[in-house]
Amino acid sequence: MLLHVRRDAAGLGVLAAAGVGGHDDLDGFLRERALGGAAQAGDGQRRGAADDRAEECASHGPFLTTAASIVASGIMPHAPRAADGPFGITEEANVKALANVLTGLVALSHIGFLVLEMFFWDHPVGRRIFGMTPEVSASSAALAANQGLYNGFLAAGLLWALWADRRELKIFFLGCVGVAGVFGGLTAKASILLTQALPAGLALGVVVVASRRGGQ
Repeated sequence: MLLHVRRDAAGLGVLAAAGVGGHDDLDGFLRERALGGAAQAGDGQRRGAADDRAEECASHGPFLTTAASIVASGIMPHAPRAADGPFGITEEANVKALANVLTGLVALSHIGFLVLEMFFWDHPVGRRIFGMTPEVSASSAALAANQGLYNGFLAAGLLWALWADRRELKIFFLGCVGVAGVFGGLTAKASILLTQALPAGLALGVVVVASRRGGQ
């Protein structure tokens, strides 16, 4: 108690020395000192909270420091894109794989056409598949061999497109197959539309969709 009295006396002496004589002046001076003390207390609390956050970050080890440095340096500005498929495969990769599978099936079917038309046309197997008599198959064997060779060229072009992974080659050769299938279906046999034109059209459509999704 004596200490507080002495401090108050000393404070009054300071006030007197500073020229604070009236009651209003004394109230204003005390109010300023109270506000200054509250501000200092707030600064101390903020510094304490900042120190607590720093200690919390440090307790997590070097991982947060490394991640923060990576983001700050711009090496990883965005989070990686989540995979769409169940095995970590994106949707674009799935569509592209489907396009390649359909293109490969078209190529394999034309290799089959080559074998049938060049080697089994004038044969019981060829005559049964194409519904020909021995006389018709014998007289048209040379024409069928030429047609089979053209189908082989289409198959080679499709395989080349798959091996090179070039979108424009896939579109070109699939378009050639589709045009040939439509022409054959209109002039020779309607079933060619289903066996040749339709598969090529499906593969061509998926290739175009895959190229647009992939930004190629």
